Amino acid sequence: MALNDAENMLSALQNANSILLCTHASPDGDAIGSLIAMGLALEGLGKRVVMACADPVPHMFRFLPGADRVVNAEALTDRRFDMGMALDAASLERLGQCEESFLRCPVTAQLDHHGDNPGYARMNWVDGEASAAGCLVHRMMKKMGLPVTREIAMNLYCAISTDTGNFRFLNTTAEAFAIMAELMEAGLDLPAVARPVHQVREIPAARLLGKALDSLR
Repeated sequence: MALNDAENMLSALQNANSILLCTHASPDGDAIGSLIAMGLALEGLGKRVVMACADPVPHMFRFLPGADRVVNAEALTDRRFDMGMALDAASLERLGQCEESFLRCPVTAQLDHHGDNPGYARMNWVDGEASAAGCLVHRMMKKMGLPVTREIAMNLYCAISTDTGNFRFLNTTAEAFAIMAELMEAGLDLPAVARPVHQVREIPAARLLGKALDSLR
């Protein structure tokens, strides 16, 4: 399924001065990477951007540039924005406690790659064939004529690589590899980003794996 209201969304983003960006609760790499990449890109246009998530940024993604600026839903109380945009959230309910603030915005939009997304915003760009929400963020940046900076490249790599199993899953497309080439040209330090995202694990997770291996047959 594809719901493509990209042109109206582009116009709305250009006209908005203050923009609320939200992603789904219990965020993964695509959620956090897409959220921050979009936020940094819009700030490049001079927009006032607030990036929010109902749950904290997972420890493994906190090294990403801009991760320290992601706020929780409580920080949005009584704040007003010209526009709200949801990223990588297949339904309103997935926004968790950010849902209320999102719906309070006079203009709502969303970028998502889940094929069962019902199109809950006023403007929807949903492509179930896209490898990750990060791919749609990249497409929107292209439409807006925005450059991929090194900081944005780090976040887009996190977004796309995590949802494709580091480019191993069946959903990995030619587009994903084409974006990856652009990220490298933008100065992505691949080893520095790939290691914390794909190789480093927190001690509790490593211990759990150890227990599982002990019972392996």
